[in-house]
Amino acid sequence: MESDLYYGCWGEYRLQYLKSEKLELYQEMKEQGTLDAHLQSIEEIYEEKAERLSEQLQKEQGITPSLKNKDLMAWLKKTNAIDAQVKEILRQEICQ
Repeated sequence: MESDLYYGCWGEYRLQYLKSEKLELYQEMKEQGTLDAHLQSIEEIYEEKAERLSEQLQKEQGITPSLKNKDLMAWLKKTNAIDAQVKEILRQEICQ
């Protein structure tokens, strides 16, 4: 029986990875009752990592609140690009 819990994007990435690439581990964790805790932990850890990495990349690329005030569209474009980059970097890390 599948859990009805939603873990957030990071937990969901990990869940799909386990189901498709590590089925034996997925089944073992499910049988032992550790799957939900594992996925919740992944969600918490990677949410923090995403925030830190996003802040780091924004700082490196000079994306500041003053840019947001001066040119909102440029700020949005740059922050959206960073968000996509962070998501891809961490998705690949989760799926290892």
